[in-house]
Amino acid sequence: MSQIEQVLAAARMLEEKGQEPSIALIKANLPTPLPLPVIVKGLQQFKNLSQDEKARLQAVQMPAKATETPDELTALTLRVTELEALCQTLAARLERLEGSGN
Repeated sequence: MSQIEQVLAAARMLEEKGQEPSIALIKANLPTPLPLPVIVKGLQQFKNLSQDEKARLQAVQMPAKATETPDELTALTLRVTELEALCQTLAARLERLEGSGN
């Protein structure tokens, strides 16, 4: 799907939801970021289409959300635990330093 086709499909999807397609709404509903001139050009093309032409547009393919594997979750949980321990150590050290300075 070309960049313009992505913009046209996003505009169609918005119109089907009862929303007036705009640059901001299209940009927010694109699966991947596109240059602003492409979005503007695509929106202009969309506004010039007949209802029949709009009905034939492909729907935007939204990418599936990436999910972490159990190994990644375990690694992230371990990292958070390490960072929390480091934070506690630094807080205790700061407390000691502030206490000895007074």
